[in-house]
Amino acid sequence: MEKKLYNHTELKIQGALDLIHSGKIKEGIDMLIEVYKETNREDVLSFIMQYAPERLHEATGEEYAITSAMYFADNKRYNLCMKILEDLQDDLATEARINCFLKANEINLAWAEAQKLNDPSTRKVGEGIIYSWLGKKDEAEKLFREAMELNPKNQEALINLAVMEIERGNYKESLNLLNDVEVIPDEIALELCDKLNDGISLQKIGEKWKKIEPERVEASLCLSKAYDLQEDYGKALDLLKGIEDWRTYLFSGVIKEKKGDLEGAFQDLSKSEMLCRHSQSEVTFEIALVLQKMKKDKDALDKAREAMIKAKNSKNGLIQALSCALIYKITGKMECGKGIICSNFNLIKEKIGELNNLKC
Repeated sequence: MEKKLYNHTELKIQGALDLIHSGKIKEGIDMLIEVYKETNREDVLSFIMQYAPERLHEATGEEYAITSAMYFADNKRYNLCMKILEDLQDDLATEARINCFLKANEINLAWAEAQKLNDPSTRKVGEGIIYSWLGKKDEAEKLFREAMELNPKNQEALINLAVMEIERGNYKESLNLLNDVEVIPDEIALELCDKLNDGISLQKIGEKWKKIEPERVEASLCLSKAYDLQEDYGKALDLLKGIEDWRTYLFSGVIKEKKGDLEGAFQDLSKSEMLCRHSQSEVTFEIALVLQKMKKDKDALDKAREAMIKAKNSKNGLIQALSCALIYKITGKMECGKGIICSNFNLIKEKIGELNNLKC
């Protein structure tokens, strides 16, 4: 039965292509859209993109089509971006066209497109994005705030203002602006999860992100970090269970080391090292630190030296400093310039402890 269905689908695809090649493009694309909706086959989608990209949204829906258009704009295929958006006329598609024109450096066309936005608040945001693209941040911010006066819940205005606050280093203010944002863009969530050290504030970001993307590893790590900062290690570890990723094993290893579960930490860190596809000095250093705490100085020394070499190769100054400091703690000998340790001295003391009365 499955083979008959497969053959039937292949015949429909071939029939659609025959129609297209004979000049009956509309009829052929109609058939391909029908097949795609039945099968979700990527090759069928490729044919639609090849022969009628402006009809992509009929097969996949508007959201997927706009995402695809932005992907092609990012890869400098501006004509294809515009072709995909050709038959979409709502404000969401117009915003996408503005972005497409900006990436093509067609500023006048982007501005003309912004004037087509139906909602006054959305139009202010469109104009603000253009000013921001031109580097005129003050004018852009003024327009984003005017947009919020017209609509305090304008998602794009809130997001753009939050980005500006992040650029200034005002992470708490950025977080306040994002309270009313339903879907936080990945790049903003990643930045805040990296920079915020307030567990309660970070928990808000992590919970919102995980609700939207429950399978996203970064979302789980973000929320786990939030609980770790609040010293709720049980919840922090629960969020990482069952996720086969080197980053989750690294973080769970670090948490277990803080809890005093050195054997568990060593196992998780070793798993992280095994899963990591590239040389990761941070993992190697954490293994060295756990081995040192387990009183296995020889093994710890070997790992610390390995971590320092990896850190030098990857230009990771912090891990280089930490590794060198750990070597000094074990041997009493300095195997790097003292300056690199002294420039990271407070963080090293927090992570490793006292360094044989070393003074900076």
